[in-house]
Amino acid sequence: MVIKKYKWLCKTCDVKCGSLSNDIQKFSQKIEEINKKRVEEIAGVLNINLPKQLEAINLNPDWLIIVTTGSDGRLENLPCGSGIELIVYKSPDLKIPNNLEEVLKSIIWYQIIDFNKKTLHHIAWISPKLLIEVKTIRDGMSLLFHGDDLNDKSQFFPTRFLDSKVLFGSWVKYKDLWNLIIQYIRTDKKGFKDLLENFKSRRIRYHKKISENGRGRFRWEKIFHFNLDKWELYYYKDESKEIGVKMWPLRYYQYKLAYLIYKFILLANELSKEDIDELINLNKNIKTKIEYLRDKVEWLPKAEWELKDFINIYYKFLYFHLLLQRSFKNNKAKNKIIFQLDYNDKQELLEQLDFSNKILKDLKIKRNV
Repeated sequence: MVIKKYKWLCKTCDVKCGSLSNDIQKFSQKIEEINKKRVEEIAGVLNINLPKQLEAINLNPDWLIIVTTGSDGRLENLPCGSGIELIVYKSPDLKIPNNLEEVLKSIIWYQIIDFNKKTLHHIAWISPKLLIEVKTIRDGMSLLFHGDDLNDKSQFFPTRFLDSKVLFGSWVKYKDLWNLIIQYIRTDKKGFKDLLENFKSRRIRYHKKISENGRGRFRWEKIFHFNLDKWELYYYKDESKEIGVKMWPLRYYQYKLAYLIYKFILLANELSKEDIDELINLNKNIKTKIEYLRDKVEWLPKAEWELKDFINIYYKFLYFHLLLQRSFKNNKAKNKIIFQLDYNDKQELLEQLDFSNKILKDLKIKRNV
């Protein structure tokens, strides 16, 4: 399926067709506002309903922390976009009932449906997905893995905790989790450095290459993510996986910034209580992470207009990602959508990819921070 014209993502996003660069700041503010409201509503229904259901089965709710992560944690999802990811952190001695996932879904499901109906307005309603991982709190290292196999380096995903946003549970206990991670990083520097560099070579370099040449793989087949000779962007999806614009500049930004934040924790001569509090209270969006790193890295643009452009480029590509994702669902495409760029967008994308790729490639933590 080929899309040749812009379509609004939804009325609430308020981004006009064409002249996107003039509206991108408005778009980033609006998409964060939508997500913040949705996350707050989900947290609200959890905090009202979950304690009663847990106490009914003699489960102490004080020993559970539930967070959202990924695009919901970064406040950049659409109500009709990716599934909502939840991570349930529990103490080792807490026995979780087998039906906990069903309990969470029963509480959250109808709230999400109601929110979607209120915000999607003119487009087909899409059934929400909930992705839930239950994780036992063992040590700082285990909190940085997806799953429980700490020997599988491919499952080291430090972005999952970095992007986490508390929905239910004690903020003090959430801070304790951060302190466990920081203690692990500062104690086992060699082991953590090995994991972090493996993440760089396995994840960051992969997305860097896609950002540079547009080529990648989907289900072991060679594909184009973008082909600017043809003025085209691509979006692919099957039953369990979707790839598109998020696989090149978005993942490159997300993973490189996460790498640098963790590298700062590793290399800092000392971390004061103020440093740790600033990190724990950090807003999860990309703009805030870039501003947080501003005095900690080399090669970040010094001029305000360049820094603003660097941030806005991320949100420009986020717009394209959400546009293709929304178009795929709304048009009921089977496995692929092609977005046809116009001349102005093609030139802008070429310049912006070149600009952002150069900065991301050279970014590194300052010595003696």
